[in-house]
Amino acid sequence: MFPSRQSKDEPHLLDEERRLCYVGMTRAMNTLTLSYASKRFIHGHSFYSMPSRFLDEIPRSFLNYIENPNNESKTTSYKNTDTFSKKMVSSKNSSIYSIGQVVKHAKFGLGTVVNCEGSGDSMRLQIKFQKVGTKWLISSYANLES
Repeated sequence: MFPSRQSKDEPHLLDEERRLCYVGMTRAMNTLTLSYASKRFIHGHSFYSMPSRFLDEIPRSFLNYIENPNNESKTTSYKNTDTFSKKMVSSKNSSIYSIGQVVKHAKFGLGTVVNCEGSGDSMRLQIKFQKVGTKWLISSYANLES
């Protein structure tokens, strides 16, 4: 599972995971199947996530998208945010955020909500920003524009 939660804020750990991912991919003899889970249960809690940023580093000419074999969704691209559950979260200022929603932060720019934890004043949003990567922000202090 790449990248792991432990390396999200540690660039040197992320580089090591990228290297391990590359080594694993190059071991495939004929075919390599990559997949992701948009929702996982860990220690009794559900977490929503985006596909690994490592997938963005694979040249498109090497990729062949296939549909979900269970036909639960008709997704043909891992970037399609409609595959994420639209879990709604509200902040202190009564703004509503949903997984997959594009938001704008004054310092970090445009980003996509990929996860949320907690509630009320302490609710945290995980946002994947286009220019600075993934950040955790407290929704009541983030002053996000939607």
